[in-house]
Amino acid sequence: MVTKRICTNNIRAFFLALSLLFILEVLYGLEAPAEENEVQSPYHVYVFKGSDSNPPFEFLDDGQPAGMNVELLRGVAQTQGLKIHIELGPWERVYEEFKTGQIDGLTGLNQSDAHIQNADFAFPAVISSYALFVRNDSYEKSFKDGWNGSIIVKAGDLANDYLIEIGFNGPLLVENSFQGVLRSLTEGHGDGALVPQYQGIYLCNHMNLKDIVLSEAAIFPWAYGFAVQPGNEFFLEHLNEGLYKFAASGEYFKVWSRWCSETLP
Repeated sequence: MVTKRICTNNIRAFFLALSLLFILEVLYGLEAPAEENEVQSPYHVYVFKGSDSNPPFEFLDDGQPAGMNVELLRGVAQTQGLKIHIELGPWERVYEEFKTGQIDGLTGLNQSDAHIQNADFAFPAVISSYALFVRNDSYEKSFKDGWNGSIIVKAGDLANDYLIEIGFNGPLLVENSFQGVLRSLTEGHGDGALVPQYQGIYLCNHMNLKDIVLSEAAIFPWAYGFAVQPGNEFFLEHLNEGLYKFAASGEYFKVWSRWCSETLP
């Protein structure tokens, strides 16, 4: 199945990238200067925040933080002996708190050009891609076959930039969430929806949207993972070391499988 193959390729790419980056650090000694290489006080608590509505990566489940990012960060923190406090809330507020230095890190942030200016990134938690979803009775099928219909996207999402880059000039419908994008599509609005593949598949299954199919996968890739305040190199290396250990132990694959291995019927 196409979806399963893409997911498997993504996870292999993650492990390869993670291993290569760790080897480079070992070979070339990419460490903080000795005077900075001091362990933070064991009583220090790092505050991470994220979106309360971005499943399967991060969301509130009965009021409690849940999702792949949350589970992965907790595992890395335990591996490295770090004290972590996680809160989830409206994304716009959370990102503003991060940009103004009120919190130590974000549980998940895509590595776009705009975000790189405001954050330092740990090794990617996933290498994902966008996908085109359509209703199962749609005549429009894919960009590569020539797309003449309208597209639904999330406001402010990377999909908007991609459509500008490829010169898309058709009708564009905008919703405030990925849930809203897919719900709008199933209600008969628009001809297709451009949504991150993992989120799209997860939401279709958990929102019981049975009339939506994945039409075109792997449209453009993007890296996604933990972000910390710029300049905190030792803390970032500590996170990366924990990610490597967590992946090498096999625990990362278990977490990924629980949240990101779903396929559509």
